[in-house]
Amino acid sequence: MSSTEAQLRAQRKYRASHRAQRLAYGKKYYREHPKRNRKEYAHQWNEKNKNKRRQYNILKNYGLSPEEHEEILREQEYRCAFPNCGQEIDFYSHIDHNHATGKVRGILCQTHNLGLGFFEKYNPMCLLDAFAYLQQHKEAN
Repeated sequence: MSSTEAQLRAQRKYRASHRAQRLAYGKKYYREHPKRNRKEYAHQWNEKNKNKRRQYNILKNYGLSPEEHEEILREQEYRCAFPNCGQEIDFYSHIDHNHATGKVRGILCQTHNLGLGFFEKYNPMCLLDAFAYLQQHKEAN
């Protein structure tokens, strides 16, 4: 079990055992802070803390700690995981994962992420059809 999984389990356990206190605090807070101010504050916080927000989303969605995410970037030498691509990637690049299992496969440039995502969502066999189509209409140089 990774330290990330242990942290998430500890958080869930704490939240479950302190549910009443958390609800009471939340009700008091929302009475004292009108909705307009909360939305404005959340927007400002997200703008000021883009890296924290990104790290949180990566942990929540993919189970990757900041260290694990950085390790993948280093292993890929900050390049798209697609063979022969070479496009530079960074902290904000797209994390490719198997939608059925959630397993991270690599980090991709935007172009390959969009293309792969489209073909994976609708029908992976379409990728082979697209390749065959391009080969059929390939113009000689």
